[in-house]
Amino acid sequence: ILTAAIVLFMGTFVTAQSLKQYTWDTYKTKFKIGTSWTVKENTGTTFSAGNKDINLTIYPRTGGHNNSSQLQTDLKAWVKDSKVTISSDGYLELPDLNGYHGYMVDGTYDGWAVFLMNIVDPDYTDIHLYIWVSYDAKSYDIALEVLKSFTPN
Repeated sequence: ILTAAIVLFMGTFVTAQSLKQYTWDTYKTKFKIGTSWTVKENTGTTFSAGNKDINLTIYPRTGGHNNSSQLQTDLKAWVKDSKVTISSDGYLELPDLNGYHGYMVDGTYDGWAVFLMNIVDPDYTDIHLYIWVSYDAKSYDIALEVLKSFTPN
């Protein structure tokens, strides 16, 4: 799955579901969510939105590590703690995701396909965004589009 994610992550494609821009000022970020999604939680510690086919959860952390190898190590620890089974393709470095840098990985958890990302804005290095997207097979393209949309605000 990750190999396909790399190809799609770098290219532009059309999604069947409409997405809208969402801004989370507290953490100086913007990203896209589905127009049909319900925002389930929006606090200082968690953002969560989705529908029956796809769910996005963001866990901001402050005071984390900023160098590339530590971002990957932190993501690996989160994957292990969460008991996610990763794909055989491993971790993908994101040297420039619309200004963020970090790592992502894909896998499975509790019967769902998942993407996990750990990203940091070089201008606000004290804020790390741990991003979890769980989705069913038909929502794969939408899940990738949501991940691609993260942009510092």
